[in-house]
Amino acid sequence: MNSHDADELRITESHLAANRLDAAIDHYSKSRTDLGYLLIERTGREKERLGKLATMFYKARHFRLVAECFEQLTDYARSGQMYEKAGDPANAAEMYWRAKVFARAAICYEASGSFTKAGELWLRLDNKLKAGMAFERAGEIFRAGECLLAAGRSDRAIPLLQKVPPEDFSFRSACLLAARGLHEAQMSGLAIRRLQMGINNAPIEEGNADLFLELAVIYMDGQDFAAATLALEQLASWNLSYKDVATRLKTCVSGGSKKPPSRPEVTQEEFDNDRVRAGIGVLQQHPLLAGLNLPQMRVLYDAFDRQRIPKGEVLIEAGSPNHKLYVLIQGTASVHSNHGDVLAELGAGSWFGEMALVDDGPASAKVRSATALAVLSIEHDDFSHLLETHPNLAAGFYRHFAGELARRLRAANERQP
Repeated sequence: MNSHDADELRITESHLAANRLDAAIDHYSKSRTDLGYLLIERTGREKERLGKLATMFYKARHFRLVAECFEQLTDYARSGQMYEKAGDPANAAEMYWRAKVFARAAICYEASGSFTKAGELWLRLDNKLKAGMAFERAGEIFRAGECLLAAGRSDRAIPLLQKVPPEDFSFRSACLLAARGLHEAQMSGLAIRRLQMGINNAPIEEGNADLFLELAVIYMDGQDFAAATLALEQLASWNLSYKDVATRLKTCVSGGSKKPPSRPEVTQEEFDNDRVRAGIGVLQQHPLLAGLNLPQMRVLYDAFDRQRIPKGEVLIEAGSPNHKLYVLIQGTASVHSNHGDVLAELGAGSWFGEMALVDDGPASAKVRSATALAVLSIEHDDFSHLLETHPNLAAGFYRHFAGELARRLRAANERQP
């Protein structure tokens, strides 16, 4: 360190020691030498000095140095906040992880491109939907499919599980999970073919026994007891005590005289495309989302929850904070004033609560289900997470939000006398 740098440090430290914060900030800001890390190092981790330095750096808007101070103070949560303000999500994630603020750490890991770490944290928080989406972005298609299936997102999970290649060690598990999802979606024929791909004419062993058992389960559910018996007898000859093979064999014998009922089966193309296209079509009708392209719209659609709402339930209460946007797919909802008067009836394709996407303020009206409803919904926090981890989507949304807000203001001004 040269004598000039030593003088600069001494002057700044003397101002801080005398609580002359404005003078310290002025001198530090005008210095041509990068003194920040030297000042931190010279504190010797003394809490009072680090606290004063953190205040000075914050007012000078050197947020990375503020984060360094808080890290030295082991205040990892605040350090994470400052790393975020400094535009460093990778270090922010590490600080939040140390502070056990796992949801924020996961968001920052996603923002920094560390999608596997994010997925593992979402799993730790038991948020399988976000975990699955993070694993998908990491290219871990089996883990993504497994999580999304557990989250009730068969439409997203099954195509991923079907992409797991035969040479992958998780191929058989992927076949089993995909088959379960397909069978639940009334595509039992495709489920059987997926299980047969996993078995691949191999003899029964520990690694594929569950595939044979799942075959039997699907055949039994379809009342095809002859085919189910064949699979179960193969299992019994390998290991009679394996799971509930013996019990299922008895069920097949007693039910073998029943004729299988005819049941129309949904095709895979319908399953993969129709519901998704319909949902995306509804989202595209809203002016706030009109600027999003199809891939961005698909990402947004995947983040929505699907809900069934019984008749008479209040979805939004006037005067109370509303944290959800709702998209009405089926049924009718009624909008009520503070006095209970019905202001409007909303049908399929209607939206309500959209200001929750950008504002946590109280709702201006009550919304109640006039009939049973099928809706798409998304929480304010989930929408914020989506925008934070998809910058291009965020840019498109806020651009059109600003335009829509300006349009509404102009319309309100024109209505005024």
